[in-house]
Amino acid sequence: MPTNRTPIDRGLRVPITRRALEAFGHMKRLEYECTCPPRDPANYTFERCTACEKWWEWHLVLSDETQCKPWEFPCVIEPSDNDHDSDGHDDPATKWERRARQRYRILDEALHATAAED
Repeated sequence: MPTNRTPIDRGLRVPITRRALEAFGHMKRLEYECTCPPRDPANYTFERCTACEKWWEWHLVLSDETQCKPWEFPCVIEPSDNDHDSDGHDDPATKWERRARQRYRILDEALHATAAED
């Protein structure tokens, strides 16, 4: 007799380490220090500013610390006010972006909690 299996969404589990919070804190700060000119969509070559180079270095640390899969790139996406995390789409790209936004929120809450303790 065939069965219908329903996948269980267990939610996102993010290992929160001191190193992950350090990397995430640096990444948030570096977002505001970017001095890159606007990118021309017709030109694929561009130079990154030093803040962007550092941001990507910290991104690699954060990706390792949070045990992201190689295709979860970038591993965090800053959520906007009009994001809908439970829109019901099963598109893999949508699922990856939703997880990256959830990861950002989890790390942001943990960063604020540790800052409040200090």
